[in-house]
Amino acid sequence: PTRTRKLLLRRQEIRKLERAVREKGFTLIPLKLYFMQDFKPLTVTEALGGDFIIAENTYKMGLRGICSGPWCAQLIRERYGMECHYFMFPVNRQIYYPRPVERKKRLLFFARPDYPRRCYGLGICSLAIFNKMMPDVEIVLYGSMLIDSNAVPFPHVNSGLLETKDQLAELYSSARGGLVFSTTNPSLVPLEMMACRCAVVDLNYNDNSVNYGSEGNAVLTGTMPEEIADGLARIFKDDNLRRRTVDNAYNFVTRFPGEVEMARRIESLIYYYLLNDRRGRRKE
Repeated sequence: PTRTRKLLLRRQEIRKLERAVREKGFTLIPLKLYFMQDFKPLTVTEALGGDFIIAENTYKMGLRGICSGPWCAQLIRERYGMECHYFMFPVNRQIYYPRPVERKKRLLFFARPDYPRRCYGLGICSLAIFNKMMPDVEIVLYGSMLIDSNAVPFPHVNSGLLETKDQLAELYSSARGGLVFSTTNPSLVPLEMMACRCAVVDLNYNDNSVNYGSEGNAVLTGTMPEEIADGLARIFKDDNLRRRTVDNAYNFVTRFPGEVEMARRIESLIYYYLLNDRRGRRKE
């Protein structure tokens, strides 16, 4: 803790700070914060290995956190007693909104074989069962160039990586449901699906309902492939359930910020910690 640390700033940025101190009389106050996009022990290490413990120890160093989304903040607070506040994920509703395209009998799967926490193999097993239950539903895999169609045991469309966000919005708007696994912090994908009125199916696992506000905003299933397949089938068989879920989810994401509002929230959290840090120093 006493070693000399380098400022991770460009020369121009350092000079700007120097001028602020010299010419305007500003005071520089060092502030240590921990920015967290996800629960790192589960996303960058092998489970329960030495690297897991090392990553976990970073939450025990007396830092204060700013987290992306409520799930991570809740986990860090409850498990490690670390002070954490969060900002909501940004949703660009100028891009992700219901497009005027036909809503087909189509199911999307956010397929990422290169990301273990996206549970690609579990999704393929579940979709194979679902396909036998409802063979008339078109299944579209997308999200990666590493999808091996030859190894997928059911008829499907492999869309790989789409070129533009507008194409994504049109795809979401054309489907009745989307399967997106989020075993840790979610990506923006389920929120963007919701903004396009596509019903989201995810796992009821690891307090996942925190990510969705409530269980009424998505169809959350058990972790067995049969349970996931049943959850998928429900949104195609029960129109009232799908409409209710879509309406709830659409209203839910309207409360999410854009990128500018998100940045302002982060700025307000930095100011909050800065003011509390100065008060603490005065007491000392």
